[in-house]
Amino acid sequence: MEGATIAALEADGGKDSVAIISLDDYRPFHPMHRELLVADEETAGAAINQDCWLWSEQAKEYVIDSHFNVVQEGTFRDPAATLTDAGRYLEAGYSTEFHVAAVHPFISRLRYLTRYVREVELDGYGRLVPRELHDHACQQLPESVATVAEAGMFEAILVHDDRGDIVARVEFDDPDAVTKLMSVISGQRSVEGLDFEGLLDEIEMVMERARVVGRDMAVGELQALREDVLAARAR
Repeated sequence: MEGATIAALEADGGKDSVAIISLDDYRPFHPMHRELLVADEETAGAAINQDCWLWSEQAKEYVIDSHFNVVQEGTFRDPAATLTDAGRYLEAGYSTEFHVAAVHPFISRLRYLTRYVREVELDGYGRLVPRELHDHACQQLPESVATVAEAGMFEAILVHDDRGDIVARVEFDDPDAVTKLMSVISGQRSVEGLDFEGLLDEIEMVMERARVVGRDMAVGELQALREDVLAARAR
């Protein structure tokens, strides 16, 4: 999803015309990052969130002043923060689009656990997102998207599937925008479209990798995910 968006912006503004702002990109530069992760992989992220947020705010000011195109990433737990940032860009003369990845919660859970295991494989430690934080954001996604659509601050809202392909584009002035978005997101998150066998195979592979690096907590999370997938397949 991100790659295609960046390519489109570079085609318009030229190479190196796009700035990517993601709070997660700043974490490795925090002086306490490694120490906190080694101490507790579940709480390290929250411990440095405020500092990383401040750095991301400075980055937003810089790119606006420098007139870069911007791709800003986030977990979208707080739609009010998204709208605040949209207002800043609009005031500076930017045009804005909102891109949302609409995937089934099973796929979303597997992706953050896969990311965590990969980090441990590469660095010896990783940031494990607490399950309750992930589930809350995932559950609130449709309502959050509706809030953004109703605000009318984005020229268009684009919905992407689990492969990153665009499955819907809704313009800000469409009177049925919210209804259309909710229908598309519901369809993308439906259990009907899941490849159960492929999903279970991938869970098993990631679980084995978690065992190899000695992360019992991740193994437990993956086992719970596997049981949820099996239960959904049996319905």
